[in-house]
Amino acid sequence: MDNDDSRIRGRLCPSLIGRGNLYDIIVAIGTIMTSTSILCPSLNQIRGISTSGLDQSETRDVYVLYDIIVAVPVADWSKPSGLDQSETRDFQVNNLTVNAEFFLLGFKNGQRSTILLFCLLLVVYCGTICGNLLIIILVSTSKNLHTPMYFFISQLSISDILLASDIVPDTLHILLNNGGTTTFTGCIIQFYFFCVCEIFECFLLTVMSYDRYVAICNPLHYTSTMTSDRCVILAAMCWVFSFSITLMYCITISMLAFCGPDIIDHFFCDIVPLLENSCSATYTIELEVFIMCFPILFIPLTVIFISYINIIVTILRFQSNENRH
Repeated sequence: MDNDDSRIRGRLCPSLIGRGNLYDIIVAIGTIMTSTSILCPSLNQIRGISTSGLDQSETRDVYVLYDIIVAVPVADWSKPSGLDQSETRDFQVNNLTVNAEFFLLGFKNGQRSTILLFCLLLVVYCGTICGNLLIIILVSTSKNLHTPMYFFISQLSISDILLASDIVPDTLHILLNNGGTTTFTGCIIQFYFFCVCEIFECFLLTVMSYDRYVAICNPLHYTSTMTSDRCVILAAMCWVFSFSITLMYCITISMLAFCGPDIIDHFFCDIVPLLENSCSATYTIELEVFIMCFPILFIPLTVIFISYINIIVTILRFQSNENRH
């Protein structure tokens, strides 16, 4: 029995070998709570008691033990009466998903490296916010910058501010606390705005390449083609498509079940670690991501490539005509 216990301990939590007292305490907590069917304290309270004095790898192993020993048995105590076995299982899985709490491990660095990285990210974040705000203010106030190109640049600055504000503050919090927790809803919201900004930038760069193509290849028709109203419509379409496509992603992800050790080895909620932590089939979301790569990546890249090829050909043609004269 002792050999089996040591073997299980080594396979589940290799960093806890040699810390038998802590392992036995956690096992005792799970055994008592399972046998007496009492409600356990909150996850943060258990984590705060169990992980004092441990490094990051040991803390992660304690969380794995907690989710295996305590979190899953507690879900069985709260199952409703009057349901058959399949309905009860679906209820438990949905309950675990809604109440899921993810722990973001962040960066695995020493204390000095963490402080340096925190200062670097803070400086870059402040510079990003200030620089993009300056661009937006200048484009809005200066009449000389009221052109399609600078309008699209201001839209790109808005996207950069949203993207940085969605990721960096949580990353700084994770660096200071050697990890951090987030709810399932908070994780989906962060992922939603992250995808919105990324998809919007893909579409906007495509529109900007078309704007440069018209300005260089058809300069006489530029003012009539790229009017202010048409620029606003193009920018609005980029935002609408970004919000709509990302909403489909998030709806599909929200239907996944998360009933295992909800530990994300990342510094923000990205789609890959979310799919890795899901205990339900992920084929649908993977197929959806693969299909949506065509309108999000391949079509914009094709338009950008063709636009700049025509721009280069036009510039070379101008140079050859000048050399003849």
